[in-house]
Amino acid sequence: MKKSNSLLRDSAIIFAASMISNVLNYAFQLYMGRALGPADYGIFASIVSLLYIVAVPASTISVSITRFVSGFMGKKELGKAKYLFFRGMKKVTIFGAVGFAIIAVLSPYISSYLNIPYISPVVILGLIFFMSVLTPLGNGTLQGLQRFKWLGAVQVTNSFVKLALGIALVSLGFGVSGALFSLVLAGIAGFALATLFLRDILKKKAQKFDKNSIISYSYPVFMSLLFINIMSNIDVVLVKHYFADVDAGHYAAAALIGKIVLFASGAITGVMFAKAAELKAKGMATRKILYESMLYIFSICFAVVSVYFIAPHFVLSLLFGASYIDAVPLIGLFGLAMGFFALSNALVQYNLALKNTKFIWVLFFAVIIEIAMISLFHDSLLTVVKILAGTMALVFSSMLIITRKEFIQ
Repeated sequence: MKKSNSLLRDSAIIFAASMISNVLNYAFQLYMGRALGPADYGIFASIVSLLYIVAVPASTISVSITRFVSGFMGKKELGKAKYLFFRGMKKVTIFGAVGFAIIAVLSPYISSYLNIPYISPVVILGLIFFMSVLTPLGNGTLQGLQRFKWLGAVQVTNSFVKLALGIALVSLGFGVSGALFSLVLAGIAGFALATLFLRDILKKKAQKFDKNSIISYSYPVFMSLLFINIMSNIDVVLVKHYFADVDAGHYAAAALIGKIVLFASGAITGVMFAKAAELKAKGMATRKILYESMLYIFSICFAVVSVYFIAPHFVLSLLFGASYIDAVPLIGLFGLAMGFFALSNALVQYNLALKNTKFIWVLFFAVIIEIAMISLFHDSLLTVVKILAGTMALVFSSMLIITRKEFIQ
């Protein structure tokens, strides 16, 4: 009973921190949408979407560190957690620096492809990438140690610093570059706070261990997260390439509104992953947690998407204002696309928790189809959203087939 209460308490902490962080992140995005205007917001959104793709290694690092630190804690081998932290810091610092250098060198070409008249946003993307591979060391270690209260504090602090400094920098006239640089400063603040919360672990004597097991586990995680992030963000990048700046800004606004579905259901997916992995490790049935999670996520998707179809004009005016009104026809269909994606992502995370990875081919082909279709057919923004919705529906159908045994047994 005590353990059950602990699980409920920890889940509630992470859920609350995620919700507060998501609200702050959304406030940040909405402010930027209004303050920058459609053209500059299109630039900002395309860079952020590109960030989600190039920062996949960061998510992989976080998942892998969490899994192994959890094992070290269970065996009371916290010296190995310290070794992993500092060994990881050395590796990711080099990796981050190389990544920054590559992005900086390619910045003129990336700017040209995205129709951005100056390179500073892309160079700042390189700095954000550097921080994105460093911060998972602290967050992943905190999660692995089950210090959920401190992990939640780091997440909320990161979002608050980003919002506060983003507003300040844009208000001072730094525009898109100021908005993006706030992400760098927020990453520094979050990593510093996480390191502070780990000071007792970092004082222990380091214990070496075989690192090959981390590499073998990280590969399928990396591929899954890579395809998921490309699939949910590449459309914004392609629209910035194929359409005028203002059109790209309208599409970015519709995309952000559509992704409310993902933010609202993300905490449920995260809790499901942890619980399903624990039950699998104990040899217990996992279907019940899948049923409950899918039901909750479907309910959220249905409610939000219904509002988008019924009152898209009200939603867009409330969140972004009259200057984005041309995006109204996109709202409902974009919400439907993200609803399919939220349900698909839940099934992906469930399979990862059970170490089933055959679904990776589904994600790979979906990415190819999405990129090819948008590249060939982009006569209007509505056409792009229809392609996105069709791709997400296909992925969801495929994931249901792959996971069918969990539903029919």
